[in-house]
Amino acid sequence: MGFLKRVVQAVGAKPSVAAAAKFPRWPFLAVMRKMTGVQLSARELSRVTAAIRAHPECRLLVFGVGNDSAYWHAVNRGGRTVFLEDDAGWLRKVVDRFPKLTAFPLQYSTQMAGWEKALDQPDPPPPAWPAGVVEGEWDVVLVDGPAAFPDTAPGRRQSVAAAPKLVAPGGDIFVHDSERAAEQAYCARYLPAAGLVAEVDRLRHYRLPAG
Repeated sequence: MGFLKRVVQAVGAKPSVAAAAKFPRWPFLAVMRKMTGVQLSARELSRVTAAIRAHPECRLLVFGVGNDSAYWHAVNRGGRTVFLEDDAGWLRKVVDRFPKLTAFPLQYSTQMAGWEKALDQPDPPPPAWPAGVVEGEWDVVLVDGPAAFPDTAPGRRQSVAAAPKLVAPGGDIFVHDSERAAEQAYCARYLPAAGLVAEVDRLRHYRLPAG
């Protein structure tokens, strides 16, 4: 029997997320990804997990819901985890699967069509944050949404621009899919180059000064 199959049998399908959250090492993360369809790589998951655990009672804000949402909720047990999602249908689907999540709808005013030319225009205002989402109060902000496809999708200009305003001094910001041209441009415009502490696969990790 292969190593992966032995680990799968040991943790089982249902507790795989809980096991990975409790022991965020490669074997458990690899099994969880295989079982749940999480898109972040095991190295990316491990990097964000380490940042969350570095902040006692972490306040975690995630742009986008998905197959990884249950993992972030489990890994931040004892802290506060909030998800923001612009696709109402997808939000309902994910919350139906994971009813313990705290997730809110969020509307953006941008779209991907003509995003390069749009960078020459004034910055759009931030979205209207739901009650309880306060700027400067989050220890870790993970930008993994909104979608960048099709051209009518909002893209991540507003979520990346908002991240340094939302995070507390000394907090961590992660931007996923940072290999894409738009995400690279948004990071260069809105996040401090000196704050870039790591690039892991398709994830960029920034840390703000402690104040």
